[in-house]
Amino acid sequence: MKLNILHSLEIMQDYDSYVIPFTSPAVMADFFEEDFCNLVKPYIDSGLFKAKKGEIYSFTSFFKGTSKHVNIVLAGFGEEKDLTADTLMNGFGKAVTSLQSLKAEKPLVFMENIAPCVNKVDSFLKSCKAMILAEYAFERYQTKEDKTKRIDSIDIYSEYYEAPRCEKRASLLAENTIIARDLVNEPSNFMKPEDLADKVKEILSGLSLDIDIYDEEAIRKFGMTAFLSVAKGSSAKPRLIVINYRGNKNSDEKLALVGKGLTYDSGGYSIKPTDSMITMKTDMAGSAAVVGAIKSIAEAKLRVNVVAVIAACENMISGEAYLPGDLIGSMAGKFIEVVNTDAEGRLTLADAVTFARENEKATKIIDIATLTGAVLSALGLDYAGIVTNSEELYSIVEKASKMSNEKIWRLPLDESIKERNKSEIADLKNSGGKYAGSSTAGAFIGEFVNDTPWVHIDIAGTSAAEKDIPYCRKGGTGYGVELLFDIASQIK
Repeated sequence: MKLNILHSLEIMQDYDSYVIPFTSPAVMADFFEEDFCNLVKPYIDSGLFKAKKGEIYSFTSFFKGTSKHVNIVLAGFGEEKDLTADTLMNGFGKAVTSLQSLKAEKPLVFMENIAPCVNKVDSFLKSCKAMILAEYAFERYQTKEDKTKRIDSIDIYSEYYEAPRCEKRASLLAENTIIARDLVNEPSNFMKPEDLADKVKEILSGLSLDIDIYDEEAIRKFGMTAFLSVAKGSSAKPRLIVINYRGNKNSDEKLALVGKGLTYDSGGYSIKPTDSMITMKTDMAGSAAVVGAIKSIAEAKLRVNVVAVIAACENMISGEAYLPGDLIGSMAGKFIEVVNTDAEGRLTLADAVTFARENEKATKIIDIATLTGAVLSALGLDYAGIVTNSEELYSIVEKASKMSNEKIWRLPLDESIKERNKSEIADLKNSGGKYAGSSTAGAFIGEFVNDTPWVHIDIAGTSAAEKDIPYCRKGGTGYGVELLFDIASQIK
């Protein structure tokens, strides 16, 4: 969907649908034409619409002296003092959903009506992004006639001088968040590791990026034994996907974005319960976020050097699969006791961060992964869990979280946490047990970054929505695309 910013209105009656946002109490702005005010004011004056937060009131009417029917959507945002990014995104997301149900063909959004509240670039950006994301639906495998009404474009009226720049940035990030959603929502039988690699090349074609896809033989030569141990139970062969963006040739800084790429996770011989299996196509959401982020970085031409690393494979059961009790190696040379084959993501990430550090010479590492069910118990569905060894890098991530409105919460990492991962027969075991599961999982990955500044982001709770929300349908959320982009934008 395309957004068009208008700084003036020539003919208001050119549109078939109008969205008017209001803070409480609802007051019609001076710039509205008298005839238009006459359509709307009765609904405000009568109390049918009170501009409460999240309130949507829609109706169909006619302009005076015409037979042209128009749709009016009144969107409430509550009191101005309580306005937040969440309120804006939810409100404009609901408004677009209402336009879809009204089968709008040519809508206009009066953003100027809420301009006093949208006095920051970030707020306008989030509002625009929500409109684009709300229009998304994953319906490519549905043959029904009544698919979700798609809106090709929305005109936005605003005199805000930064509006065009905000719209451009919002569109870039929203479109790439949708790419991430598509990757996550794709059924696993259509998204094997090789399919993911091919899709990445297709998505990133034409950009100033160097893309290397390594097959099983190459992965073995790199010494990525932990990664291969997870992969060997599947007939689908693993792929190591490495994407380089060189945006600042004068800098030695290089940010690594490492995404978990389990295109399906059965749990292996530590098999998952049936109810948990259905969502395991989403276990590559970390890799999807990384793809969307590096595409955004390249398109925005950020002055930063970034490498994306994705260890893509399936975790399956077969006569070749690794087993609880196995002892495996790693690219870093450390030996790992396998106590749980469903703690597989950290094994692939251990080799992936080692590759980023040793082969790509990354000076900072961010890994993002649907890593633990424990993070859902700790933080619910709205916050990603953070484990880090660097206060400086964490401060960048924290700022990026506030910029993106993709929420995070820091979890502890100290010697008591690390102690839980110690093995009696190897350097490490791949699970620290049932307590502090998100922290111990992150701590395991941290054992492979050495002294490199590193942040682990556990998105098991935020990567997929369990039900429809105003700007996201049930399924993949694309969480992490904007967060990673905003992290990269701060690296010099």
